[in-house]
Amino acid sequence: MLLAALVAPIVLRSQIAKHRLDRATARFSSIFRFHDAPWYYLLTGADFSQDEKPDLIMISAIVEVAKDAVLYVGVLDDFFLIQKVTLIA
Repeated sequence: MLLAALVAPIVLRSQIAKHRLDRATARFSSIFRFHDAPWYYLLTGADFSQDEKPDLIMISAIVEVAKDAVLYVGVLDDFFLIQKVTLIA
């Protein structure tokens, strides 16, 4: 039972991603989409059709390094999401 509780969500999520059921234009996106993670779809290119999927994602971000603002421009290779994200304006 414990093994099923660990494996079932992983298999379910992989099938949702494989068949792109969480795309904004998909019929059941209201059920399968991560509504609290819009950055996930933007940064992964998940909302693009297979024909329009980008080869790479370019980003521009202002980051704080040693109390100074530094502009970073580059190709997104990998990212991770944390539970609580706050944007500073």
